[in-house]
Amino acid sequence: MFVSFMRKRRPDIGVALRAGAIIAVVIVGLAAVSAFADFERFFAAFHGLFFRSGTWTFAYDSLLIQTFPEQFWVTAGAAWATLTVLGAGVLEGLARLLMSTDKEPS
Repeated sequence: MFVSFMRKRRPDIGVALRAGAIIAVVIVGLAAVSAFADFERFFAAFHGLFFRSGTWTFAYDSLLIQTFPEQFWVTAGAAWATLTVLGAGVLEGLARLLMSTDKEPS
């Protein structure tokens, strides 16, 4: 029964996967543009989403900042963006596979 459902809904699933891929790339792109345009504002807005005001600022000599310096976060952000775009590529590939025209005869 599940296989029958999947066969009939393949194009719809493909459209949903493609939409997810596009949305993921757009969000990463907007975040990157925002970060490059005004990093301080992006940084404050990002942390404002998850933390109360003032709870995410630390002195430069704090252990947390020494353990995870700015370069670590730059690299982590680039890795996150790269992996997200690669994941979106996988979703796009699956979408194309599901939306292909190799339909079974009825």
